[in-house]
Amino acid sequence: MHLAWRDDREGNNDIYYGRTEGGFSAAPLAGTNLVDDSSGKEQSAPALSVGGSGEEARIFVSWQDDRNTFGTIGDSDIYFVQVGAGSATNILVTAQPAATDQTQPAIGT
Repeated sequence: MHLAWRDDREGNNDIYYGRTEGGFSAAPLAGTNLVDDSSGKEQSAPALSVGGSGEEARIFVSWQDDRNTFGTIGDSDIYFVQVGAGSATNILVTAQPAATDQTQPAIGT
């Protein structure tokens, strides 16, 4: 099972990913932070998609990201990453004019 969630363990909300192998476990998932932003801005509303299975599985996570907001001006964007793909660089999906929000991502494979 693959899971994505918003987590504030580092002092601001980032997007984490974790998976269980062979069913549920009594131990909580630690997860991996997927966000490559160091500005301290908030990330939220993760969406996850898995294509394929086993060693061929490709896992993608998208989310709403405030890293490009300045002051009180809203400019949330949508980012995504392929989990476990080399450097896992975050990819900007939306690039709209300043002060326009893009929210509530959905993703499918």
